[in-house]
Amino acid sequence: TMERATPATPCQVHRVLVRGAQHTHESVVTQELRALGAATTLGEIHQACALAAARLESLAVFESAEFTVDRARADGAAGDMPLADVIVTVSEKKRLASASTGVHTSGGEGSMDAEVSVRNVFGYAERLGAHMEAGQHKSNTFRLHATKPRPWGTESYLRAELAKTVCSHQKVSSFTEKSHAAFLTAGAGHASLPGGAHDFTYEMALRRVTEVPVRTCSWAVLQQQAMSVKSSLKHTYTRSTLDDPLVPMSGHLLKLITEVAGLGGLGDAAFHKHTAEARSQLPLSAVGLPSFSLGCSASIGLILPLHRATPQTPAAHGGAARAAASTGGCCGSAGGSASSSIFGSSAADRQGYPTPARRSSPEPSRRPGAVAAASHLPPPQPLLPPPGVTICDRFFLGGAHSLWGFRTNGVGPREQRHTASGLVNPRTPSDALGGDVLLSATVDLTGRLPGELPERAGARFRIFGSAGALHSLGAISAEVGEGPNATAGAAARAVGAGMRAVVGAGLVFPTPLGRLELNLTHVLRTMPGDAVVRNGIQIGVSGPAC
Repeated sequence: TMERATPATPCQVHRVLVRGAQHTHESVVTQELRALGAATTLGEIHQACALAAARLESLAVFESAEFTVDRARADGAAGDMPLADVIVTVSEKKRLASASTGVHTSGGEGSMDAEVSVRNVFGYAERLGAHMEAGQHKSNTFRLHATKPRPWGTESYLRAELAKTVCSHQKVSSFTEKSHAAFLTAGAGHASLPGGAHDFTYEMALRRVTEVPVRTCSWAVLQQQAMSVKSSLKHTYTRSTLDDPLVPMSGHLLKLITEVAGLGGLGDAAFHKHTAEARSQLPLSAVGLPSFSLGCSASIGLILPLHRATPQTPAAHGGAARAAASTGGCCGSAGGSASSSIFGSSAADRQGYPTPARRSSPEPSRRPGAVAAASHLPPPQPLLPPPGVTICDRFFLGGAHSLWGFRTNGVGPREQRHTASGLVNPRTPSDALGGDVLLSATVDLTGRLPGELPERAGARFRIFGSAGALHSLGAISAEVGEGPNATAGAAARAVGAGMRAVVGAGLVFPTPLGRLELNLTHVLRTMPGDAVVRNGIQIGVSGPAC
């Protein structure tokens, strides 16, 4: 302490002493005290110490950080300026940050997961973690990650991650996706601050569409059976003022994601993908309803090939000018004109995939179990992804927290599977193929339940109405056609013509696993081939909104 000192007393910091940092490197503490070097009064020193204490505790490696300012033991002063020593006493947290297990649902599949996280292993406030997950349909995930907060004293973080995943889509799409990926992320800001949070992620992934049942899958899925290398850069911007990430009653959310794959010619994935999500919750206390909140949310998505497809002659790909409509919404047929469509490719090569020629094979009676001749017809071309895009990159719609009232991935482009004998039967399930253009919107009224117990649990009731559409670029192009009529307005009308609609009501509960919803739904509008929940009862768990 300094006798007869006031906040205006001139003073400079002579040295900083760190005590209690047994495992933490001293530079982690001193880099948060750089503002002390510019302090010229005792009041400024105290303000810098208070700020540094908050920053040190936000690193999540210290239980507490206490500061003491005392007269420096060094003789003399800096001219007429007294000198002071700043003593920082920290108390470190245990290295085991967390260890947890749980269950959740994702994509209609129940999973068990376990996660462990340790901190400050190397003494630089870093956090290391491992995540393991096993699903009921043989999906599994193993991730290792390392995070370094505020490197070099900047308001940012660095994160490196290695992941090995097996994701089973057999139930809805007749394939399994296996991938080995590495991620490097640099982030800055915070979603609750005016500038929002910016994350830049580089991904290098080796992906494989495998375990495709050749005799029973759809033609479109069969053509996706291959290995793909993805090298992409993704930017995510998040700005949120929601009062609760699980069951918000007020606030706003904006989330923008842009991903570009194939930069520098690395990998065969080459596309740019854009997603925008907005949400607003307006309390109705101004109209005398303090227990209610009116919400509105919308999501849009678009994925386009990075390079324009090179037109090919019909002879080069066996008459690829033939195109049919997707059962996912748009209908119509493609014309034979070679002029460019609004998506920058000719009708003969809208998807960049040569249409398979009819295969020659013995009669089914000579090859038991072989695919029948009828199944060797080429698939409707609008179902296939654009060039440089795989089924793993596309958008999917339908299911809990996606579009209620429909089954998981039950909306959008689909193609009929074959029977075990190789024949196409209208009663056989269809494979969900995903889409390249996504649009969904929801309006809901959320209210508090009466009683002390529901309020303590955070339970809410909800009435909602939703609409959504999912299309492939090829189907839209086939619907719009080519020439002067191929305008953005015509494409928008084609997307709107495939909108589905649903209304419902239910209960919402915040849980440690996420947002739990139990809803009763009624579908108002569907398209041929959609997979609808027949009894209207759905339950699902989702993560936080931000």
